[in-house]
Amino acid sequence: MLLDDSYNANVGSMTAAVQVLAEMPGYRVLVVGDMAELGAESEACHVQVGEAAKAAGIDRVLSVGKQSHAISTASGVGEHFSDKTALIARLKSLIAEQQVITILVKGSRSAAMEEVVRALQENGTC
Repeated sequence: MLLDDSYNANVGSMTAAVQVLAEMPGYRVLVVGDMAELGAESEACHVQVGEAAKAAGIDRVLSVGKQSHAISTASGVGEHFSDKTALIARLKSLIAEQQVITILVKGSRSAAMEEVVRALQENGTC
């Protein structure tokens, strides 16, 4: 199952999305891009989302972007990618490994996370 919440992100919407994902079936993967316009609080806010993912028992966190590395690190189950192509390849391998998987994609508009969603849909992966 693919959940596309890629249009916008802030700490509140990210943590709410984590809670939704936690209730979903199968292996749960949170795919995140940066949250924009957070100023001096950016790193702390990204860490907060990672900690929420850890507390919720999310199985894997994949991140891409300069700030989102803090999310994957704080989650304890994260992998960070320098570009979306590598992230998409990893997602495809996770999909192939799991019988039941739920993927939630989220990030600020500027992170263009819809590119990840589109890549999965175009290849018939999800």
